[in-house]
Amino acid sequence: MIIGLVKGVGETPNDFEFVTSDISKMSIGDFVTLEYEGMEIVSRITDCRPITDYPPIMYSNPEISPSEIALILGDEEKELYLVTATILGYYDEERGEFINPRIIPPQGARVKYASEELLVKCLNRKTSRIGTAHVGYMLTRRDIEVPVYLDVSAITSEHLCILASTGSGKSYLAGVIVEELLSPKNMASVLIFDPHGEYHTLTEMMSKNEFSSEWYSPQVEVIPPEKIKIRFSELEVSDISASLPEMSERMEMLLRRAYERIANEPIITRAMLKKAIEEIANEKPEMSNTASALLWRINRSFEQSRIFDDFEHLSLQRLFSPGKCTILDLSTMGDWEQQMVALIVLRKLLYARMATEKGIAKGENYLPYPVFVILEEAHRFAPRSGESKAISIIRRILAEGRKFGIGMCLISQRPSKIDGDVLSQCMTSVIMRIVNPSDQESIRTSVESVGREVLKELPGLTKGQAIVSGRAVNTTVMIKVRERVTSHGGESKNAPEEWRKYLENKRKEETLPPIEEDIPVLRS
Repeated sequence: MIIGLVKGVGETPNDFEFVTSDISKMSIGDFVTLEYEGMEIVSRITDCRPITDYPPIMYSNPEISPSEIALILGDEEKELYLVTATILGYYDEERGEFINPRIIPPQGARVKYASEELLVKCLNRKTSRIGTAHVGYMLTRRDIEVPVYLDVSAITSEHLCILASTGSGKSYLAGVIVEELLSPKNMASVLIFDPHGEYHTLTEMMSKNEFSSEWYSPQVEVIPPEKIKIRFSELEVSDISASLPEMSERMEMLLRRAYERIANEPIITRAMLKKAIEEIANEKPEMSNTASALLWRINRSFEQSRIFDDFEHLSLQRLFSPGKCTILDLSTMGDWEQQMVALIVLRKLLYARMATEKGIAKGENYLPYPVFVILEEAHRFAPRSGESKAISIIRRILAEGRKFGIGMCLISQRPSKIDGDVLSQCMTSVIMRIVNPSDQESIRTSVESVGREVLKELPGLTKGQAIVSGRAVNTTVMIKVRERVTSHGGESKNAPEEWRKYLENKRKEETLPPIEEDIPVLRS
């Protein structure tokens, strides 16, 4: 169906304008095509504005449209609109991508809406089931459902970020992606750092037929805070030093000398480190005050924390396995403990994958398959200020993880608070409603694949709507997220309803008659 004719070139050589009289089905972000020398050129609509210039008096009566008044006055001029579109190019099936023909559409060329078949084929990098993640449907097509798939190999090797304001549905979308990753078509190995305890409902996958095949069934394990342990010997001396408050140069020197004395031991315990400090203080009495201050700090940070243990720890074999999702529930931990867990687990993971790829891994360090890590509330672990124990290892994984089969998904409600280098390493972005101007500017500067015209749509998105761009799709597309199969564990609380329910229950308890108990009578 022809919807308009090309008028001429737009503001840039890659844009063109066409005139139409029907915008009833038109949406910003939708796709149109035009024929040129046998090629079907796909373009994205970026702007639409009226060009019919009615006199102001024509708008004086809100009950009658200007076009009806024009008809009464004998003026048959139609309402016309000037639409701007950006050329993406023609779709090359062999390459699986758009190729810009670098042409100027001739005036009068016919413009059509892109067909459903063409959109399914050219928007998604993969159309086969294996290796894809069905995240939703095109938002700009209201009459049909055009499915949108992410290329799983792209998001698990070149990283993904989900950015959205609170309540926009970012955790819900993350649950959709995990469902796709654990389905029989992918059978992924996934680890989730869960600071709020929102992802426990993913255990429902184990009992639903949608996620099982003849020989496959996903495994989901939630590890509660009290079961999350870090073996003290897994800490490097720099980790210990950075975790102790207000360290002086003398304390730093004493700590490193004590650590050197026990560095060759197979297992280093807290008691061994403290004993080495005391031995140095006995040998050099002038260090006794420094030793006392250092021991107080070690007791405060490592003895009082429940996550450190001399022997127990989280093995990589328990955390990772194809077809398994492991959820680390960090909900009752402080920021420092959460950062230490992320630091140790991610560092162990990187070293194990590096050693395995080089063929030198043994025992617990042997991890012969790629993995995918989801980091919820990423601005806590990789803040722009740099004040995080885990930020250095996150930067390294995002920069080098692709070579060793480690993919990461960063989820945050405050993009402006995430380290810019970290955010720029995510080659696929899913952006939901964001109103804060500083967050929008952070996206514009850090996320390369998001164009300026797309940023204009961010405040207008509603819950469950998103803009997907980057390596996992062929072009930027607006979607509505599909429904989850499992329950959502991150629903907002309905405070008025809970207040009322609490007081009603309390009132019932107070008005109930007391329970009469049989009281034994003592007789003399």
